[in-house]
Amino acid sequence: MISQFFFKIIGFGFIVLLTSGTVGKWKKVKIDDNLTIMLPNPYTELDTLTQKMFISNTDSSMVTVSIPRSKNTTIKLSRPGYDDVVKGFIGTFINPTVISQKEIKVNDIISRRLNFTYLMPEGKAYVAITFTFAHGKYYAFQSLSFFNRTCNKDLDLLLKTARFKKQ
Repeated sequence: MISQFFFKIIGFGFIVLLTSGTVGKWKKVKIDDNLTIMLPNPYTELDTLTQKMFISNTDSSMVTVSIPRSKNTTIKLSRPGYDDVVKGFIGTFINPTVISQKEIKVNDIISRRLNFTYLMPEGKAYVAITFTFAHGKYYAFQSLSFFNRTCNKDLDLLLKTARFKKQ
């Protein structure tokens, strides 16, 4: 299963980085050998023992692309596999409220989209996240905002720019 530490780092990153930075033009970024995406410039790249993470801000939300460094790569493109990932992720938040969950495609790859809220000291936060398993790796595309509409809009824009190498 994906490390619980990975999920805690994501949550901490949301709180610390949500309001930092000034948004510039979107820039093409090579995430790894399999994925290229456009991110608002400037962006920050974090490379830790548990994950590789790219973090940036739009005018209204924080967006991230994460690749956990999991020794367990047995997650398959299946509903039960994605259900386990969603359950592990949502379990790292205090009193989350799931708004919706659905299957979507990112570059013709079956993925899972999750929308939920949780309370932060600053108010209700909206999270939109898409989990994708491709090329033996697990990718998480996320947007966090204090406004539901912009959270989804920014994640949709991010996903439209994602380009995976053909499997």
